[in-house]
Amino acid sequence: MTAGKYLLAAIIITCLLTHPAAACPELMPVEPVTDQQAPVYAQLLKCLAVYEEFLSERDQIGDLLFPIHGRSVEQAQSYLQQGFTCAFSNNLLLYLTRWNSEYQRLQLIPGEGFPILTEADFNDLYYRTLDDGSVIFQRDYRDCYQSGDCYHYQVIIGNYPSGWLIESFTLMECPYAIVSPCQEYSFLPQ
Repeated sequence: MTAGKYLLAAIIITCLLTHPAAACPELMPVEPVTDQQAPVYAQLLKCLAVYEEFLSERDQIGDLLFPIHGRSVEQAQSYLQQGFTCAFSNNLLLYLTRWNSEYQRLQLIPGEGFPILTEADFNDLYYRTLDDGSVIFQRDYRDCYQSGDCYHYQVIIGNYPSGWLIESFTLMECPYAIVSPCQEYSFLPQ
């Protein structure tokens, strides 16, 4: 066996024997939210409202859905940048839309979106403040699709000259609720 194969085998064995929380330390919340985080959370809710409105306010032609706040890529970017960083709004557009050449406008792609946090979620959240001042809000959802499943949701929001903007969403199937390794669905800017 070559040195590379030994290294790969050691990494695989280490991953299998390591406790899931240690394998994914980013899942470990620092502390529960308090009223001190309420103003930042209120800004996060305003940003999420932009996402929700972009998806829900639409025209329908037959089975096709077209966002009314994004007839063109430029219009959609401008709209989404009210609540999201430029890089993340571009990633959202790649995930949520495609260009429909027949109608000469952006079309929504049917699929699953992200959970929309509300005021009622506040007491179920954990947070962490990063070195750059950005804040991670995170929440676990249990028993969503089957008994015993768990999904970990993170939203990172940063303070910019134009105000608070969402930098990323991450939705991950919790490794401690399943046998397989972390299955992450992330939309971080590249």
